[in-house]
Amino acid sequence: MWTVLVTSFVACLLPVPSTGQGVGVSRPARELSTPLAQAELALDRGDVVTAERGYAAVLAVDPAPVQVGFIGASETGASASGTSIGVEFPGGDRGRVGVHYQRRSVASVGDAAQTQWLGFRASARPRSDVQLSLSGGAGWTPSPERAEASRLRPDVAFQVRRSGASEGLILEVKAQRDPIDVTPDLVRAPVSRTRVVTSVDVPVGGPWRLRGQARAAVLMREDERNRRTGGTAGVGVAVTPAIRLAAQWHQTRNSNPAARGYFAPAIAEVVEIGLELKGEYDRATIALDAGGGLQRFQRADQPMGAWAPTLRVWGLVAWSIGGTSTALVRVR
Repeated sequence: MWTVLVTSFVACLLPVPSTGQGVGVSRPARELSTPLAQAELALDRGDVVTAERGYAAVLAVDPAPVQVGFIGASETGASASGTSIGVEFPGGDRGRVGVHYQRRSVASVGDAAQTQWLGFRASARPRSDVQLSLSGGAGWTPSPERAEASRLRPDVAFQVRRSGASEGLILEVKAQRDPIDVTPDLVRAPVSRTRVVTSVDVPVGGPWRLRGQARAAVLMREDERNRRTGGTAGVGVAVTPAIRLAAQWHQTRNSNPAARGYFAPAIAEVVEIGLELKGEYDRATIALDAGGGLQRFQRADQPMGAWAPTLRVWGLVAWSIGGTSTALVRVR
């Protein structure tokens, strides 16, 4: 599925950088914003010295206690469309808190359903090398056809990310409980997912880095239960500061391949080679993450299938349109 996401940011009172956790917000957009955004970006890169200088500059020239930003987004694709809006403000010197509302319509051939969500997102940096993110809320389906469709569906996510000195170790742990509602049927009766994801990115000398990820989840739908586990291993090399090549292997296992409403193969494997590209200009940032390779999967009580080609593309263009507004276009 191809998806185009266009997001605009309008800050009132004072310029507001994105936290990267809001609706349709991605990290490159912060590079076009305020000194605070640039300081946070330096932390993401592991450049602690530049980050500390940036925070000091912000506190010196912009001591106002309140900053408010309004975020709006729209999304169109082969099966979903929606709008979202939110308001964010600082929570201390290195934190942000926001309230967001989202409305989505999911459609397939001859069927459609709507879902709404209201919740909060917060982020903080208790230390220069640690970032914390917390979000929570509840979704519901505004449909009078079924009484259970209007029940609240709570979700919550907590993430810890540690990045060392320049080009050092990166460790990320995320715990999440959320509904899977990517089809009209799942919107009306979603799969409840509880998962933990741990990712690590380790330098091994020169431009080379090792990557790994472990995933564990429990998926529930009515009286149906499925345990999903997975792992990723790979190696990356920086060809230039803006270009990185990577080779990765992914595997996912499902304990209940007969689960209804979503794809749950007993085993799925992917091997791929990827390209990561990022360019920064005066008013724009361009990012690309593309990969291609082979995939195979095994259905319940069947032999492993044959290898077949697979392709993925994710791209983003962030364009500063003046003042405190930034336009984003994302394709995947």
